Amino acid sequence: MKTGILAASLAATILAAGHASAVTREEVLIRARAYAIHEWSSTSSNQKASCSPKYKSLFPPDDYVGLPYGWGGYMSLFEFDQNILSGYAAGAQEPDGVLDCIAGVDCSGFVSKTWQTGHFTTSSIPTTSSQINKNDMLPGDVFNQAGFHVALFSNLLQSGEPFLIEAAGYNTHFNGFGGWSYVNGYIPRRFSGISGTTASNPVGTTYNPIVVNSFPFNDSRNTKNSLSTVYDGCNAAAGTPEKGPEFIYKLEITTPGTLTASVQDDAATDVDIYLLEHLNTTACLARNDTAISKTVGCGTYYLVVDSYGADSSKAGPYTLSVNVAPSGQACSAVAGPSPFNPKGKLGDACSYPGHEDLPSCNPNLGSETCIYGSSSSFCSKACANENDCSALPGGGCCQDLTGKGEFYCLTKSFCDGSGGKPGVADAGTNPTGDPSTPKGQNPDGTSGEGEGEGDNADPTGSSGNGSGGTTTTASGCSLSHDSSSSAAWGVALAGLAMVAASRRRRSR
Repeated sequence: MKTGILAASLAATILAAGHASAVTREEVLIRARAYAIHEWSSTSSNQKASCSPKYKSLFPPDDYVGLPYGWGGYMSLFEFDQNILSGYAAGAQEPDGVLDCIAGVDCSGFVSKTWQTGHFTTSSIPTTSSQINKNDMLPGDVFNQAGFHVALFSNLLQSGEPFLIEAAGYNTHFNGFGGWSYVNGYIPRRFSGISGTTASNPVGTTYNPIVVNSFPFNDSRNTKNSLSTVYDGCNAAAGTPEKGPEFIYKLEITTPGTLTASVQDDAATDVDIYLLEHLNTTACLARNDTAISKTVGCGTYYLVVDSYGADSSKAGPYTLSVNVAPSGQACSAVAGPSPFNPKGKLGDACSYPGHEDLPSCNPNLGSETCIYGSSSSFCSKACANENDCSALPGGGCCQDLTGKGEFYCLTKSFCDGSGGKPGVADAGTNPTGDPSTPKGQNPDGTSGEGEGEGDNADPTGSSGNGSGGTTTTASGCSLSHDSSSSAAWGVALAGLAMVAASRRRRSR
């Protein structure tokens, strides 16, 4: 494993990478969604950084969705999966510095990957894009503040507010709750190599796979027609490049048996197939250039038909045939896909002051706020009515926590008052608390020139200094919580009001 902080010369080399060829808006959104929904697992091997003795990961051993935020990080999904498997540290924050022994992406690294360019920072993005009016924003454009942060624009919500995809704070995630105030002071920009005016949700991607729930199944397609190039290989043959376009199938297996899959292509085409038990290239159960056979249990698997090689030159037409020969056994008798239970969903315990070993709430899983007290916590979200809280395990309610119009979903025990009075922390919180770093500066006070420049700064422009309590960083926003009360759920209302005010600034 490589060690040490990336040298300035290496960063300069990365930044000097040339502009990529034209990319469509659909390609950009396909890649962005893939980063946000990517499944991965942190282990004990990913908690420390071999190149930084002071480092500690924010991702305790568990299952996660969405690539971790990694200060200075720029890598493909395949590279990320291989790095995690090799024991690289999971994610990194600004105080950690730019480390070459971590796995994750920062805001500009994420955007650069979706644009399929070299790693442009928030300060160098203007060299490969043009300023536009925010009313002219199209899918794949960005809101950029040089030396600060960049977020990818997806679409407008029915409310007229922007829906973003970004790498910030805790992880790469969907952001539909920040509102226009979240991008106050940002410059709308358009990548010079982007084409098209719309971005649909094409079938055969990680976000919208081709669903197969009956067998035998046959399908004919042409990988030249696929815009998805997010998977570059399979761990069953990690040294074999699969960087061409692919189609992804979601197999719903209801009876244990032997799964067989084969592809036929023409002389000019070379497509391979591999079977995944999760949307992660290290979860590869079998891979071959023509046919695979694997005993499967009940559950969901993914089959990928991928174009072989370092580019799309081997893409072309194919016919896929899939069948499952039942074994006659019950589902309980044959192991299915290994369990994958990501934390950060509504109702899950979440990180709060004094309990930083718990995972943060994950917007990709429908939660955005950690409700916490002196001895417990759960993931929640802002709500308008009871229906918004129906996904809470055991049911819940929508209540105003501050008496000032700040409504959040509460678990059933707190709906009737028996659980006490809760406090609030935003999703994506960095439990260790980032130092207050001036915009465009690194923790050491330098100008911030380099890969990780300003990506984790506070988009609201607030200093992150409260009147007491614990300061944390949430998706680039510093919030202050007063945790001085000793009573259960005894977070002072003054502290709650401070958090609520910050949320209002981001939601307008």
